Amino acid sequence: MAWALGTGEGSRAVGIDVDAAVVASARRHLAATGTWDADVVRRPQDTKLEAFVGDALHPDGPAIGLPAGSVDAINLGLAVSSETALEDLAPLAQLLRTGGLLAAPICSPKGEQPSNLPKGKCAGLFEIFQKSDDGSLQRAPGDPDIPTKFIVALKPGETTGGSQGAPPLPESASLRGKR
Repeated sequence: MAWALGTGEGSRAVGIDVDAAVVASARRHLAATGTWDADVVRRPQDTKLEAFVGDALHPDGPAIGLPAGSVDAINLGLAVSSETALEDLAPLAQLLRTGGLLAAPICSPKGEQPSNLPKGKCAGLFEIFQKSDDGSLQRAPGDPDIPTKFIVALKPGETTGGSQGAPPLPESASLRGKR
C-alpha cells in the first residue's frame, strides 16, 4: 500500500510470492475495508493493488496479467547478490513502466557479511531503482541506502542460502530491460 501512496493516482502496485497462503493473506488485507486509516491517509484514486503466486525473480507477466511496461512499482521481498543483481532484476525491470520504481535488498560483498548471520540471510542495503526511458534501471535520486538484513533468493538448483555477497553495485549501475 505504501507504493500506491508513493506512486499516486491511477497507479498499479503488485506483489509476487511463491507461497499461496501468503498471497491469499495479502489479498484479504488489500480487500479489507479497514486497511486504510482514513483519518491518516487518503487512498489515491484509481489505484490497483494486487498479489500473485509466482517466482518473484522470474515472473510470468502475461500469465498473471502483467504485460511488459504495465507496473508502477515493485517491492522485492528477498535479497539478491550485488554480483548478480543486474541479471536477477532484469525480468522485473521488463514489467515496469518507464519511471516505475523497484525496491530491492542488495547483499553486501561476501567478505563484509557479519559472521553471526544465519544461513539464508545477508546484510546489505535496501535500494530504490527507477526505470529510465531507455529501459535501464538506475538508482533513484535520493535513494537512502537503508541498511538491512534479508532472506537471500535461491537460484534454480540451489538448496540452501547462506550469507551471500559480491562487489557492490556502482552508483551508475545500469540494468537493461527488454522493450
